[in-house]
Amino acid sequence: VVEELPIDYSKYSAINAKNPDGTKPTEKMADNGIRADVDKYINSLTITPKQKAALKYDASLFQKVLTVDVSDDAAVTSLSQKMANSLNCINTMFDDMNKSMDTMSEIERMTFNTVEKSDAYTLYNQRQSTAPINMPAGDTCTGF
Repeated sequence: VVEELPIDYSKYSAINAKNPDGTKPTEKMADNGIRADVDKYINSLTITPKQKAALKYDASLFQKVLTVDVSDDAAVTSLSQKMANSLNCINTMFDDMNKSMDTMSEIERMTFNTVEKSDAYTLYNQRQSTAPINMPAGDTCTGF
């Protein structure tokens, strides 16, 4: 049984506005599994190639939130563990944690830029909050 979530849509009033570069959001996908506008945003950042790769990996996980079967506990737990590893990696790659968190928040906002996507993200977050994940330590920057 999927519980109806009380969602305050007023906080999403500007969610469809514009991307950081002033363009409209798009659903076109880049070759790397993330939306083309999100990919363009990450590429525009003045950061190292390895930092860009880490952010793109994180963005690809955000994209997977939209398609994960939230009724499948193993799938939710697996994605949640990957997201925890990605967050740990990003936090170790950037000297300025506030900047990295602001950048990740912008990617999150761009990815979940409609009410339907925000609802999917909210439902995922509700489900993953009960997922047994291990908080990572050390180097979790693998695969990019």
